[in-house]
Amino acid sequence: MFRGFASPFLGLFFVIMVMLQCKLPQDPMDASNTRVELYFRNSLWIQSTVSITDTVDKPILIGLVINLPENIDSLKLSVTAEGKALFDTLFRYFGNTNRDTIWKVISFADTGYKFVTVIPYSQIVNLLPVSAGITIVKKASTTQPGNHPPKWLETTLPVTLNDTARYELNLSPLCSDPDKDLLSYAISGKPLPGDTIIDSLYVFQASAATIGKNSVELIASDPSGLKDTMELVLTVTASGKDTTPPEVTILVPDRDSSVTNNSVNYVVDMLCSDASGIDSVYAVFNGKTIPAVLVNGHYSITITGLVAGVYNVIQLTVIDKSINALTTTKTIKIKYVPNYAITYNGNGNSSGTIPTDTGKYETGSTVAVKGNTGNLAKTGYVFAGWNTAADGSGAAYSEGSSLLIGTNDVTLFARWTQNPTFTVTYDGNTNTTGIVPSDAGKYETGSLVTVKENAGALAKTGFTFAGWNTAADGSGTAYAMGSTFIMGTSNVTLYARWTLNPTFTVTYDGNTTTTGIVPSDAGNYETGASVTVKGNTGNLVKTGFTFAGWNTAADGSGTVYVPGSTFNMGTGNVTLFARWTLNPTFTVTYDANTGTGTVPADVNKYETGAVVSVLSSGTLVKKGYTFTGWNTLADGSGTARVAATTFNMPALNVTLYAQWKLKQYTVTYNGNGNVGGSVPIDANQYDTGASVTVLGNTGGLTKTGYTFDGWNAAENGSGTSFVAGTGTFIISSNTTLFAKWKIKTYTLSYAGNGNTGGTAPADVTLDSNTLATVAANTGSLSKTGFDFNGWNTGADGSGTALASGATFRIKSDTTLYAQWTVKKYTLTISAPVNGTVNLSGNVSVDSNVTTAITATAANGFRFKCWRVTSGSAIIADTTVTSTTVKLTQGNATIKAVFGCITFEKVIDDNITPNAITQGNDGSYHFVGITRNSDDISSPVVKKLDSQGNVVGTKTYGYGNYDYILNSIKATSDGNLIMGGTYSGMMNITRISQNLNLLESISYGEKMNGSFALETKSGSYVLGGGSPSCIIQMPYLQGESQTSFIGTCGYFIDGQELNDGGFILIGDDYNEFEIARTDANAKVLWEKSYADLALYRGKCIRQTTDGGFIAGGTGYSSTYCDVLVKISSNGTVLWQKTNPLGTGDIRSVRQTADGGFIYVSTTEALGNGETDIYLVKTDSNGEITWFKTFGTSKFERARSLELTKDGGFIILGAASIELYADKCYVIKTDENGNVEK
Repeated sequence: MFRGFASPFLGLFFVIMVMLQCKLPQDPMDASNTRVELYFRNSLWIQSTVSITDTVDKPILIGLVINLPENIDSLKLSVTAEGKALFDTLFRYFGNTNRDTIWKVISFADTGYKFVTVIPYSQIVNLLPVSAGITIVKKASTTQPGNHPPKWLETTLPVTLNDTARYELNLSPLCSDPDKDLLSYAISGKPLPGDTIIDSLYVFQASAATIGKNSVELIASDPSGLKDTMELVLTVTASGKDTTPPEVTILVPDRDSSVTNNSVNYVVDMLCSDASGIDSVYAVFNGKTIPAVLVNGHYSITITGLVAGVYNVIQLTVIDKSINALTTTKTIKIKYVPNYAITYNGNGNSSGTIPTDTGKYETGSTVAVKGNTGNLAKTGYVFAGWNTAADGSGAAYSEGSSLLIGTNDVTLFARWTQNPTFTVTYDGNTNTTGIVPSDAGKYETGSLVTVKENAGALAKTGFTFAGWNTAADGSGTAYAMGSTFIMGTSNVTLYARWTLNPTFTVTYDGNTTTTGIVPSDAGNYETGASVTVKGNTGNLVKTGFTFAGWNTAADGSGTVYVPGSTFNMGTGNVTLFARWTLNPTFTVTYDANTGTGTVPADVNKYETGAVVSVLSSGTLVKKGYTFTGWNTLADGSGTARVAATTFNMPALNVTLYAQWKLKQYTVTYNGNGNVGGSVPIDANQYDTGASVTVLGNTGGLTKTGYTFDGWNAAENGSGTSFVAGTGTFIISSNTTLFAKWKIKTYTLSYAGNGNTGGTAPADVTLDSNTLATVAANTGSLSKTGFDFNGWNTGADGSGTALASGATFRIKSDTTLYAQWTVKKYTLTISAPVNGTVNLSGNVSVDSNVTTAITATAANGFRFKCWRVTSGSAIIADTTVTSTTVKLTQGNATIKAVFGCITFEKVIDDNITPNAITQGNDGSYHFVGITRNSDDISSPVVKKLDSQGNVVGTKTYGYGNYDYILNSIKATSDGNLIMGGTYSGMMNITRISQNLNLLESISYGEKMNGSFALETKSGSYVLGGGSPSCIIQMPYLQGESQTSFIGTCGYFIDGQELNDGGFILIGDDYNEFEIARTDANAKVLWEKSYADLALYRGKCIRQTTDGGFIAGGTGYSSTYCDVLVKISSNGTVLWQKTNPLGTGDIRSVRQTADGGFIYVSTTEALGNGETDIYLVKTDSNGEITWFKTFGTSKFERARSLELTKDGGFIILGAASIELYADKCYVIKTDENGNVEK
């Protein structure tokens, strides 16, 4: 389990303890002198030399201070009271840690004297038990009904102390609980550097904190979770005075001078720093003080209520934590310039979407009004633009018109004009009875009309009703009753249609006629219909006889009918036969009738009915007149006879009078180049001098590019012009009238076609067929995400494309639509580190179009996220390897971020782990110890892949002697080297990456090996002790050179230096010992640090400045971690102790930022009995962050190495009971994090 948070270095802490029994041994190496010291501490921190008096059910802390000789590596404690076991605790120790303090909580349910016994157990020696007594008494309860929160006596507690002081505060007397519940205390939020809480004791180490004011919030909580808080203000004074005020850098705004802002609120962003620390940061505006909020190192102040149109003056104040409370002030001016929005409203639309305008506009600016881009529609109406009032009473705006922004937001409502409607009228069409239907409907063009039934019982004699028709004569469109049609663009009249009832015919028979034609009656007569008898219309003639009417019988015995008489039709067809009577003879005479010349003469005698041939005019003439034929009456009112025609002689003499007529003329119409329609036809003959009315353009004459403009007597229009349909003239000859044509004019318009800015060029009016020049983008039309690309006659670009300056001949009203091409942006993909991306370099992409991107992590790395490093880009999901990106606002740069592979693995193989390293292939190898049934130790090496999975295991040894390897390192040849002990001799062992044993060689007697390493020259070094020494081997199986150095027990860690020499660390009986040698292991200097008494060296590495960083065990009332920075000649530059660690530092390394990383074990932090403790410091040893890893059991650190990906690999031990070890392997990123 992983736990951690960033924190400054925590100072030392102390515990108030009462020692009830303590006898210090003289010889720590004597097992019989192992002891456990027993302490009590009650809930009120009352000290007693004999016993502690406390209330029933209140917890009591038992303090167990354990002292072990160095040959004791494990201890089990059993704690009993009154013969009853309270708890058992298993402690295991490795290395040189032989002192520890453990606190356990117990409680007693009744009063009386309690006797507590601690019984230590060891597999090596017998240990004496420790006992002490405690008296429990009953105190009066002051519990109130119900549950009540605790209450601090003070809300703020100020304290002043110097920077060398240690401050302890018992919190119990400062907080009361009405229910007498046991309270717990904690620090709210981020703790101060150097402070901690142990039960109810607050401890603060001023040396670790910042000079000046330090504020922390303390929380008191009862068991039910009710809380109260108190602020503790700790003012730390320094021996010297801080005279430098805080340094302030204003990031937003980016200058101290006046700035403008479009919002009524403004956020100021600052960086503030001071040697004594920052105490407070605030702004003063309009007499109000506004405190800053600290987020990620930035101080943020939100200013609200800016006054529009003026510069708002804001004073910023930063105060440090020094005793003098040094102050820096800055003044900024912010002018609030409000922006207003434009909203479009459909105003009752029934479909379509309203345009949106996301812009914000200042007062006095102009905005181009949008068109009906979303195809708004309203049933029965036509869109007619926009208005500032819903009822149209406001200001009206059309598409592209300019709107002047005032001092308020603007809403533009759609304007609607009602569509025209038409009617349907029904006509009986000569019906004789009944009532026509009535349709009161008002129909729009395109609406559906249902044809009415004959509900009014229309009827027509002799006919049957057959529906309706758009023409009275039935030549239009026919509609059945109940059918439907689509309303056009004019009113409609529907005429009743009639079909004839069954009829009979009348036939005429000449009845032996010799010449002539019988009459024909095409009528169809219904029964009972009246029939009018025809006359001898076909001039039937029978030589010597006269026509005398008709008879229904050929012999005249039937019914007689005279021409013009009537009879009612029966139920069958009727035949009428001609009746003949014998004819007398008569003469024909010709009369000049005011004419001159010789009249013709006819000397023939004609019977009635005889055929008479009409003679010509002969030599007859009459001035100004034209002979037109003959007539039986002089005035022409008789029967006209045409020369060379014939007639049948009537039963009387006939005189034919010459007929004279004034001369006549015609009028002809000419289309004069028309391409459509037809010319009118005037069939009249006009007398000389008659007035002629000119006809209209009844045939719909048309001519491309022209409009009809009347008539003219000349083809070229130079004659007399006449208005069509109304003009008149006096005719004196045959006349031709020519159509007059007037050339047409057309409008050339421009449309923005979805533009979001600018205006279209103005309309131009041109004569038909003239050359039109296409305008440029004179109004700076623009469209977000697009570039202007000329014009087209189709809005969708499907028409004719025309560039600015192009020409064409105009032949109709024409609209040119702006054409837009999607903007191109450059997407830059930064070169990835520790992975690849499917795209690289600069990629051209369309605006608002998605581009697929895929990141692939390199071997040993994992993908973390996508990041936008410049510009603006929209990444669909920054957390997945394959996603999409689109650009909408310009060029942008993105990068794929790869990170370390991290993991936590617990390997349950009953192995005691020792050290871990990373191989050249990126895999990990760790070495540990396992024991067989004879308790013989043998080394085990496990190989893990980059994900932490075990891919190989091998055990070496299990002979008759203990074989222990304590270190493991990768060598330049790709193999691994390990150092340790075999059968009381120093041992160096080489294996391959695949765990095959290459060599195992031992040296010396009664010597323990601690570490082995490869040198730059290719030789090997083995370090160890008893006494301390290092062994150099030019090559593994060759001669060796042993150098004995110093008097310490043995060297625990070492490193080859940049000059080929070595630095070595160990301990000289509770003192650090460090030795510096040359390349031949000759000692250059050796130091045991008396000022580091009771400190034990564990690990050391050279730093980039040529000096060294060492880690080990410290002691100050309890064990703690210690870091020591040493110069190149061995001088201690600084030392840092950390009481949160147990002093079990196993590895320390310098990080790329110049700071340090080490791994240790902690009891004070985490959730378990002990946890692995990873600590990161700056270059001065101050903790910048730490992490803990573990469960609720025992986890201890064993080894740490930097990994090739910049992270850390940690080896630890996890145990539940004695000797039951598991290997705990943790791989973190550069910040100590493990991704779950």
